[in-house]
Amino acid sequence: EEKKITKAKMDQLNSTNKATVSNLKTQIQSKDVELSNLREQLDNTQSNILSLKDQAAKDQNERQLLLQQMLDHKEQKTMAKAELARLKSTSEITISDLKKQLVDAQSQMLSLETQIAKNQGEMQDQLSDLEKQRATDKTNYDLLKSTNDSQISRFKMQIENKNAIVSELQEKLKSSQSRILYIENQIEKGQSGLEQIRSELSNLKEKKDIAETKISQLKSTYETLISNLKMQIENKEVTIKTLEEKISVSFVNRILFDFGKTTIAPEGRKILAKVGNILKNVQNRKIRVIGHTDNIHISKDSQNKFPSNWELSAARASAVIRYFQTNKGIDPGNMEAMGRAFYEPIASNETEEGRAQNRRVEIIIAPKEE
Repeated sequence: EEKKITKAKMDQLNSTNKATVSNLKTQIQSKDVELSNLREQLDNTQSNILSLKDQAAKDQNERQLLLQQMLDHKEQKTMAKAELARLKSTSEITISDLKKQLVDAQSQMLSLETQIAKNQGEMQDQLSDLEKQRATDKTNYDLLKSTNDSQISRFKMQIENKNAIVSELQEKLKSSQSRILYIENQIEKGQSGLEQIRSELSNLKEKKDIAETKISQLKSTYETLISNLKMQIENKEVTIKTLEEKISVSFVNRILFDFGKTTIAPEGRKILAKVGNILKNVQNRKIRVIGHTDNIHISKDSQNKFPSNWELSAARASAVIRYFQTNKGIDPGNMEAMGRAFYEPIASNETEEGRAQNRRVEIIIAPKEE
């Protein structure tokens, strides 16, 4: 579940980054279009200026043409004067005609001069307008160029800022992708650890089930022993205890053996028969039989057979083991006999009652691996 949440967060982050990069690309494309439009306007302005320059050149040519016409008129005037002089010298022409021709020539000259003056004024006005238009166009060109340069510089700065943002976002994206890979690796490790934990839990559960089965069997064995040996327990001839995974059944010697003997008494055989019927159904358990004595030394008559209480206690434990093997068919590989003499007393050896309690045979049902 944690992996799904982390992956969803990472997918959302990737989606946000992609949307941001796409938005930045769209803004850059829009700025590129604006820059292209401004460049087109600048090209149009420059084209207009070139057109105006061509017009000014044409007007200059026209002015030159008018000046040439003025020169031609002056030349005609000179020719007219020459003609007038020639007429004056010609006798065939009357003074009146000459005056008339002179007046006409003067009138033509005035008309030509007026026309020339008018043309010069118009040309001067046109030249002035052209100069003003040229100055205006130059001002507009400079202003547009300055504006374009400023906008281009601003756009370049914005593009650089956007590029820096894109680079930063790309670095963050790389970092996020690295973090995702790290998290996925950690998740894989976590899953591997989880599988190991599950395996361990499964093993523990299996062990727990086995332990519960053993405890159940142990409890059943304990209850059966309690039930079958109820009278002996009430008479304090048998004591049954549970110690963790063990059951301890302790018999006082007087119900199993005669004093100083290692042969099981008839009454003891009946009691051990009950216990053996229960023990032969116990599985995966070790049956340990321990003999105990009081601290009274072996009599001299018996020392040739039992030099000390060690031998006596071990012989009694062995007798019980032998009975279980021979009469109840219990596997001897699951049993062991021990003698502890008087070194593990459960009561004081200073009184007869205490010594009677210490003279006992203890059967311990323990885990097999112990």
